[in-house]
Amino acid sequence: MSLDQSTLNGSLRPTSGKGHARRLREIGRIPAVVYGKGHEPVSIAIDPLELKKAIATPHKFNTVITVKLEGSADKLVLLKDYQQHPLGRQLLHADFQEVRLDQPVVVDVPVALVGRAAGQADGGIMTQIKRVMTVACLPGAIPTVINADVTSLKVNQSMHEKDVALPEGVKLAGHRNETLATISAPEGEAAAPAAAAAAAPAAKAAAKPAAKK
Repeated sequence: MSLDQSTLNGSLRPTSGKGHARRLREIGRIPAVVYGKGHEPVSIAIDPLELKKAIATPHKFNTVITVKLEGSADKLVLLKDYQQHPLGRQLLHADFQEVRLDQPVVVDVPVALVGRAAGQADGGIMTQIKRVMTVACLPGAIPTVINADVTSLKVNQSMHEKDVALPEGVKLAGHRNETLATISAPEGEAAAPAAAAAAAPAAKAAAKPAAKK
């Protein structure tokens, strides 16, 4: 598994608050925080355009980034969250998780449905329920995408997370077993049993003998 790595320049910021954040944005930078085990969160300032370039890799948000800090040791991180302006959509704040290449991380990876399901050949309708899977692995083993083979899926069947063959070194995070995709019956076939069920009580009532006076 190839490891996408990028570099991002940053600087420590000793103060916080809305006024400080506004002054940072006026000079083309935004506030950010690096969270990690064993130390207090580290407040830094970064260039939002550099951050966008740093995650412009096949791994996108799961790109391992080396943050080079003036006057401090480099930090190896993943982008975990960010805030955007509701109208202009420009970046306002970013949160990073410090990682180590020899320790597993929990990340969300996009899911792609691969193949033509058997149920589709019978007129079934494929619906993808989830588009990401939460997995645990080493930073160097994070997949760019998880391929879910749906070729054996028949009408009225579902594929769950446990049914997907994960790459080596990658496992489901926790005990999640959510539905990824379903094959529903063609619309006409689905309506027929429902109509029959609705008509059954009326037919049963009509079949009863009339009560004697």
